[in-house]
Amino acid sequence: RDLNKIKGVVEIAPVTAALTIIALLALAAFPPFALFISEFLTFVAGIQSGPIWVVVLVAIGLTGVYFALTGIALKSIFGKAPEGMKSRHEVPALMIIPEIALAIVVMWFGIATPVAITSGVEDATSVVLNQSVEELHEAPLYRMVFSSQTKTSEVN
Repeated sequence: RDLNKIKGVVEIAPVTAALTIIALLALAAFPPFALFISEFLTFVAGIQSGPIWVVVLVAIGLTGVYFALTGIALKSIFGKAPEGMKSRHEVPALMIIPEIALAIVVMWFGIATPVAITSGVEDATSVVLNQSVEELHEAPLYRMVFSSQTKTSEVN
């Protein structure tokens, strides 16, 4: 299919259009989506440990990709629907419900990642880095970002 031919989704399928915008924002790593935390920590780690020009180059590249993706997606969502498409309608609820659930989970993980998942990621990171979880907790970047969350999880 030609993405340039898809236009006017907001007129024909408003729920799908809203979910597409949410997916676009999540993919572009805007807060409060889960990818924001990952991208933010990647940039912070890059600034702390590497040459700043590499971080700037990656940021410029990602910005270009996000602008291109956003331009294509917004034309598809808000463009004028072709005459032949006016008879189309929203997809059935059984197709929309899983998409809504996924959007909620991606937002939830960006706002308050469950402790079980955070613990699993910490364990996996400690295996990859060949360090104990306690050593990971002592890393300056970890303490800077997760200090309030660590204190909360230690209380439980």
